[in-house]
Amino acid sequence: MKKIMIIGGEDLSLRIPYMQQLALKGYSIVAVGSQNERAFAASNLFYIRYSLNRWVSPLNDVKTIFQLRRIMKRVQPDIVHGFDTKPALYSLAAALFLPIKVGRTINGTGQIFSEISIKNFLLRCIYWALQTVLSWKSSFTIFQNSYDKAMFESVPTVKNSLNHLILGSGIDCTALPVKENYQSEVKRIIFVSRMLKNKGVYEFLKAARIVKKKYVHSLFFLIGPLSSEGKYAVPLEDIEAYHNDVEYLGARNDVKEIMCESDLMVLPTSYREGVPRVLLEAGAIGLPLLTTNMPGCSDLVDHGKNGWLVSPNDSEELAERMLLFLNTTDDNLRKMGEINKKLIREQYSLEHVVDKCIEIYRSLV
Repeated sequence: MKKIMIIGGEDLSLRIPYMQQLALKGYSIVAVGSQNERAFAASNLFYIRYSLNRWVSPLNDVKTIFQLRRIMKRVQPDIVHGFDTKPALYSLAAALFLPIKVGRTINGTGQIFSEISIKNFLLRCIYWALQTVLSWKSSFTIFQNSYDKAMFESVPTVKNSLNHLILGSGIDCTALPVKENYQSEVKRIIFVSRMLKNKGVYEFLKAARIVKKKYVHSLFFLIGPLSSEGKYAVPLEDIEAYHNDVEYLGARNDVKEIMCESDLMVLPTSYREGVPRVLLEAGAIGLPLLTTNMPGCSDLVDHGKNGWLVSPNDSEELAERMLLFLNTTDDNLRKMGEINKKLIREQYSLEHVVDKCIEIYRSLV
């Protein structure tokens, strides 16, 4: 039985269904993440916690690399698969000169590629230097959107001979409700995310206010936890200033059920993600999608066919597309929803992603 170590960060529990599917296929799985063990208590997966600092911290980063190296030596996996920016890079560094096959998934390129600043420019230089030095240890690289794959392959110093495109992280469509009713006089428009500026919270709030002046009976819902990420966090008082236009529901455990009762999913992000999970889940349920022309989002949405694309950081254009949605017939909304259901089940489902990854694992051992 081949042993695969999956390394991620503070949200590794989102990959529990992926790891459980691998276990069902006959692989021995070791999950290594930085979140609390409670998230894995009911998973029947062997979980090891390690220390990971999300921000720039060279001393802590070196400690993390050596901690991962000790874990690898103790567990002795056949394959290590790293997810997320830091865990994917540090998995390669930790495995240097060890007889282990190591690969990575580039699920978005994060904040340093999303925002223009001197600090991010310097961080991008460091990022590409690390990719150049460590890429020779990589046995495979998986990209979740075509834009990131093309960007890496345009850098001649980064080894690109073993690249693969696998769209998204895999959605368990069997665990989702399915929208059937597209006929409603009052349309419900939802936004699901952590309350972060670069997710487009302010653009959503401003656009909703514009639309409510013309469509009084439309309903807007903002769903997700408040964030503690410093300057990127949207404070509660800013959200409450729009309480006449948008109802803030906070963090919820019934998000999928709320999606099923809604009519449009909006994600006006300016953040460089792989393929946003919330769009995949909403599309699999059967919602039309309204999002930005950003990597990952534009891979999923065919403008005018299964949703709409707008420019990031543009609340007026977002409002125009919302108005276009409100003037779309129920039959056309149903067609968009059916396209999304079919698309995600065929190209973004958990089964599809697992099968594609197993093909790569088998090629290594």
